[in-house]
Amino acid sequence: MPRKEIDEVYFNSPYYIVPDGEVGQQAFAVIREAIRQEGMVAIGKVVFTSREHVIALEARDKGLLGVTLRYPYEVRKEEEYFDDIPEEKLPKDMLDLAKHIVDSKKAEWKPERFEDQYEDALKESNIKLNKDLIIDCPSGSFEEGKRAIKKALDMPNPPDAIFATNDPMAMGAMMAIKEKGMKIPQDVAVVGFSNWFFGELMEPSLTTVDQPGFEMGQEAARMLIKQIEMKDKGDPVLETKILKTKLVIRNIGLILSGAMEKPILDADTIVADNGRITAIGRASR
Repeated sequence: MPRKEIDEVYFNSPYYIVPDGEVGQQAFAVIREAIRQEGMVAIGKVVFTSREHVIALEARDKGLLGVTLRYPYEVRKEEEYFDDIPEEKLPKDMLDLAKHIVDSKKAEWKPERFEDQYEDALKESNIKLNKDLIIDCPSGSFEEGKRAIKKALDMPNPPDAIFATNDPMAMGAMMAIKEKGMKIPQDVAVVGFSNWFFGELMEPSLTTVDQPGFEMGQEAARMLIKQIEMKDKGDPVLETKILKTKLVIRNIGLILSGAMEKPILDADTIVADNGRITAIGRASR
């Protein structure tokens, strides 16, 4: 079938495919060139990692590129996400400005420019990457976090700490841990991201990374206004603004008590900000 008929959302993992020994080289080359000259991809099935996969084969240089395809049940319907987005009437000036900024940022695709900082951090700490512990949660919801951690806790070697990319998922993870009869943080530690106010109401309260959302909005508006004012004065001056986050450690006494008989510090909340640590609550030795 033509490659363009396969929606990109079904593409999963790519594999290079080569002939196995001299005997199959001619047949391999015939299939490769037939696919190439017809401008098609071949669809088949293959079994590996203890599972049957659908795979699309296309000619690539002297070999074949095989891309496993997701099954329909693995792909969410876009209508579930896009239907509630309202139609907006876009002001021409704003659209022209946005197009101008996009045009000024054009660049060639260079994959080496992008780094996996998570994997780099693991290497620096001599920790082997375990992809089974990286769980994709596209919607970032409470229910998705809970569902994902339920599965993770059933693994032969379950995690003893979880970092979620937002607080709702972290809270869902906490519920999954509790339903397993496990304790937070003694059995499994949980850290969220964003410092959503509901996190403080959890039991125990959620430790999280505070994201300066208000300042982000302010800076975005300031940059946009500046671009509008500079529109007729040549190319826009592109800025990168990095806003610092804060680590908000809650229930520090409970966290430390999981690691030692008597906690050194007993406080309700600790805020770590740019090298400074502030304890909020009770402090005793």
